[in-house]
Amino acid sequence: MAQSSPIPIGKYFDTKAGYRIHYHEAGTLNSTKPSVLLLHGSGPGASGYSNFKGNFPFLAEQGYHCIIPDCLGYGLSSKPVDFIYSADNQVELLRELLTHIGASKVSVGCESPSRTTPRHQGSRFSITAAMARQAAGSSSGSSFHQSGRTPRS
Repeated sequence: MAQSSPIPIGKYFDTKAGYRIHYHEAGTLNSTKPSVLLLHGSGPGASGYSNFKGNFPFLAEQGYHCIIPDCLGYGLSSKPVDFIYSADNQVELLRELLTHIGASKVSVGCESPSRTTPRHQGSRFSITAAMARQAAGSSSGSSFHQSGRTPRS
């Protein structure tokens, strides 16, 4: 019996650490426009597809290459209990995914723009948003989830 999924099954990428990232991809990678990385929020049931199913088809029709991942702990991606769900760690996994796909120029769209930061602007990828509220030197650290919620709740 086939297992049902609350969202359409896209592609999978296995990270160096052995985590499995689920993502959707639309449009064609090209050198004239950046790829668009769409990052979902952290609410219950959050996934790239559920947050951006109304957006990425339009962007792809306009000639943009779209990457819509389920961040680790969400959607159809792995949900490890031993992973530290920090923005830094999530960004590193996204960099691995982008390298795998071949996207070297990336613009980021977030479901929750009030939680963005330029802190993760990298030398190779212009990732200009992190998935969580961060303050440099914050004693609370860089938490990917808010209000004590785990990605699975």
